[in-house]
Amino acid sequence: MSDGNPDYEGVTPESALLATMHRHLVYLREGIMRICHALEHRAVVHDASKYGPLEFPGFARINATARQHAYGSPEYTASLQAEKPTIQHHTASNSHHPEYHDAPADMGWLDIVEMVCDWWSASKTYSTTDWDEVMELQKQRFDWTPEQWWLICQVAEFMAARVLPDDVKAPKTSD
Repeated sequence: MSDGNPDYEGVTPESALLATMHRHLVYLREGIMRICHALEHRAVVHDASKYGPLEFPGFARINATARQHAYGSPEYTASLQAEKPTIQHHTASNSHHPEYHDAPADMGWLDIVEMVCDWWSASKTYSTTDWDEVMELQKQRFDWTPEQWWLICQVAEFMAARVLPDDVKAPKTSD
């Protein structure tokens, strides 16, 4: 068999198919692993600036308030205002915050995935606010594009599910 590719010269169609499928799978795995590694890197370095002297004391005070008052409450909002220099330094140092960018529309999809994971983690760690309410508050805070809001909702639903969605099940095989 010859399809113009010298790698398949004299090879059966079945063998050529297996070779092609294998090559496809290698590239697919490489692509997915690149995405996984990029997200893994973000997970490791996430909010590292909070541990530094410019942010740690301010976030300690914000955390004390967050443990007593719901996200978005007047008390919580006042604590953020009181720590404005801390917040400004933090958002200017971490690209998963919309404030890091000239406009939220400038955020990349990896930033958005990390941001939603950050919201989810904060809602689990500090907040008594329902996840759906957190999402509504975040929707109102920024001028998201429709495409960004779609991605935000996809990630939020995935995080809220706590299980793999149906479309990630193992493929069915024919008997």
